[in-house]
Amino acid sequence: TDVHHIRPCDISVNSERGNKDFDNGGEEYIDPDGATGCYTTALTWEPRSEVKGDVARMIFYMAVRYEGENDEPDLEMVDYVPSAPNSEPFHGKLSTLLEWHLADTVDVWEENRNDIIYEDYQINRNPFIDIPEFAELIWENVSSENCIQAKDFNLHAYPNPFNSNTTIFFKISRKDAKDADIVIYNIKGQKVKQLKIENLKLKINEVVWNGRDENNRPVSSGIYFYKLCLSSDSSGKSENYSELKKMILLK
Repeated sequence: TDVHHIRPCDISVNSERGNKDFDNGGEEYIDPDGATGCYTTALTWEPRSEVKGDVARMIFYMAVRYEGENDEPDLEMVDYVPSAPNSEPFHGKLSTLLEWHLADTVDVWEENRNDIIYEDYQINRNPFIDIPEFAELIWENVSSENCIQAKDFNLHAYPNPFNSNTTIFFKISRKDAKDADIVIYNIKGQKVKQLKIENLKLKINEVVWNGRDENNRPVSSGIYFYKLCLSSDSSGKSENYSELKKMILLK
């Protein structure tokens, strides 16, 4: 009944897929109307390339949304198949879903759907659509050839945890770097503060966050995420890089 996890599906494809885990490979499934672009084995299902990232973000959402509270099952992802031989509340295959999340990025249609669910139905959002880097933070130790890897800017905050102020440091080694933003998000994925850094220096740059939001109101204790958004200009072509990390405010 969670709208974030409900999608219309061709009845033949839905029936053939059943409860199989998600993974790559197999033979293409041909239904009465012809080729479907989906591939299947006895244990796994590979959906069309156009929706692989959508599928992954739906599964990520379910894994963090349902934690065994209020008599609900504690849904988790595992990196093997079959994921639930004894009807455990598990689903796979995690490393493949991370690959799909990276390969099929969030598009305007998916963002719009997320907005409509929030505004008209459930008053909650899929954070992996709003901030895709959350997947790398949560499942960063999963081994996968194409797993999401953050850009190495030596981004860090000190002190962390902090009480009132923390300084966010990052390293720049590119002469074409123009400017940067540090964006602070709360645990719900809502933007709390945006800090602009202009005239970047080579090597170490830093900016202080005083634990206040855009309206200069102090924020509450808890976990926050800080994201570096770096713009550069190489041979007239604009490029963007980003990295996301976690910090804790204690009062």
